[in-house]
This record gives sequence, C-alpha cells and structure tokens, in this order.
Amino acid sequence: MAKTFTTEHTIQYYEADVKQHVTLPMLINISLEASTQQAASLHIGEEEVHSRGLGWIILESSLDIHEMPRVHDTVTVKTWVEEANSFFSIRHFQVIKDDDVMVEIKMLFALLDMVSRKLTRIPDDFIEVLEPKAVKRVKRLANNDMWAEGDDWDHVTEYAVRYNDIDTNLHVNNSHYYEWTTDALGVDFLANHRPVSMVVRFEHEIGVRDTVVSRYQKDELVTKHQICTGDTVGAQANIVWQKETDVPSFKM
Repeated sequence: MAKTFTTEHTIQYYEADVKQHVTLPMLINISLEASTQQAASLHIGEEEVHSRGLGWIILESSLDIHEMPRVHDTVTVKTWVEEANSFFSIRHFQVIKDDDVMVEIKMLFALLDMVSRKLTRIPDDFIEVLEPKAVKRVKRLANNDMWAEGDDWDHVTEYAVRYNDIDTNLHVNNSHYYEWTTDALGVDFLANHRPVSMVVRFEHEIGVRDTVVSRYQKDELVTKHQICTGDTVGAQANIVWQKETDVPSFKM
C-alpha cells in the first residue's frame, strides 16, 4: 500500500486572487510542497536527487476542483504515489478542509538526467520507500482529443520568461504554465468564472530568455490552451469552467 503523507497549510492573502480564492499556481505550489516534504522525510529529497544528477519533472497533471480554498482557510494536503514503473509514477494529492475533499490532483512524474536532459530510470530505493503499486504501464492522464485544433485562436498573449521563473531543474517552474494559461483569458472572464477541472500536458522545456505565447480557443465553458516558444508547443491545457453567481463588487 502506498505510503501517505499529510501536512497543513493556511492560505495567505498573497496566495489568493481578488475573490479571496487561492490561485491555480499557488494551489499547485502548495500541493507540490507536500510531496517535497514527504520525499525529504524519506531521505530522497531534493538534495539527494540532485546529488545523483537527477531532477523530477511533471509530464501531465489533472485537477478536479470541487471548491477553491479561501484566504485564512487551514487545509490538510494529503499526498501519495499511487503507482509506478521503471520510468513513470502517478502521484495523488488531496486538499481537504473539515474532512471534505476540496481539490483532487494527479500528476505524472518522471526523472530527468540533468546533463543529457533525457528521461532516466527511477532508482529502486526511491520506489521502495514510497511503496507504490508496481505496474507495467502507467496510464496517461490526458488524451489527444482534449487539445486545441487548427490555428484559429480567440486570443494570443506574449510573455517574456524572467530569471525568477526558472527553478532548480534549470527550466520554467510548472506553476507558471498555469499562470500563463489563465491570465490570457483576461480579467472579465476570470472574475466571472471559476475552474472546475483542468488537464495539462507538458511537452517541451522552456528556459530563461525564451519568449512564450499563450493562446487559446474558447467554446462556451471549455477553454483549450497552448503555451509556445516559436513553432514549438511547450504545453497544452484543457480547462472546464463554471460561471460564478456571487462575484464580489470591485473595480479592475
């Protein structure tokens, strides 16, 4: 049975939007911090991983959002690695308040050789301490019919990659992809809608000094996104939205 880990976190004002809901990038960071803490507690944390010339990367993620945590909410983040084979693993996260699961997240992880920048095998001792179910084939979280088609975009926004966007794996931190996809939708849409599910596939690394383009196609309450550098698609996303009925009054 997979080894679980739990930690508590209180949502701070700087982690939230104007509606006092935690933002998607911060939700991802808070969840990943729980996995970082679990790895450290099992002596396979960042220092150990980097000492072997390796780095964890996320290939895909899926989110089911029943309710977004709000400012001052104290939530429990629960995480475990459900299944793994020699190259891939699926990590689960639950964000819980008062025994209610507010958010469920799954992420498909792999290990990157920091020199060759290619995927490499997960060390046996990592698997042993995490105790996931051993499988021959790890099921993908996304399928190809989720993505945008053609070259007709509702909106295109350009962003410059900044020094502080780069993490210890020497590429853009995953949380920025969530920021770029949602920010491109604009203030009016974001103020009047909330995400209920999201699937992301990370295709190619994006580095410092790159310029990225965030573009999307919108079909009522479904938006399909691409994050690109030049002709290369760095990531794709599919978000299902729900219209808000209790939007606060504020000037933007």
